[in-house]
Amino acid sequence: MGRRKKITEETGVETPIEKITEEKTVEEPKPVKKPAAKKENKEKYSQEFKATVAPENTDKALAGVYTVNTASLRMRREAGQKGGIMTEIPKGEKVISYGGYTEVNGVKWLYVAYTISDVLFEGYCCGTYLKK
Repeated sequence: MGRRKKITEETGVETPIEKITEEKTVEEPKPVKKPAAKKENKEKYSQEFKATVAPENTDKALAGVYTVNTASLRMRREAGQKGGIMTEIPKGEKVISYGGYTEVNGVKWLYVAYTISDVLFEGYCCGTYLKK
């Protein structure tokens, strides 16, 4: 391939384009504005407590907001009555399930999230005492 040349207006002489661009004032490209970074919807909590075992199963039909329908519902670190208690949730309080659960002795223990003030708890609650 041959070198591309251009005749300059001032001298009428053919000059390689590389030299012409060096002589001319070239505008610097304007900076492109980047779109604002998306803010995460994740709230900042002063503390977070999470279950020690991940749910064994997932069912999208179980995802949603549930209301506690017993006097006081215990949230546990592991599914089942032998799992350590993380907190107790009063009747009428809401919890959020993303569909994770573990079945123990034929009972579904839902993996739920519950916030008290600015403290987040994620653990297991017996599905029998939760109403969607």
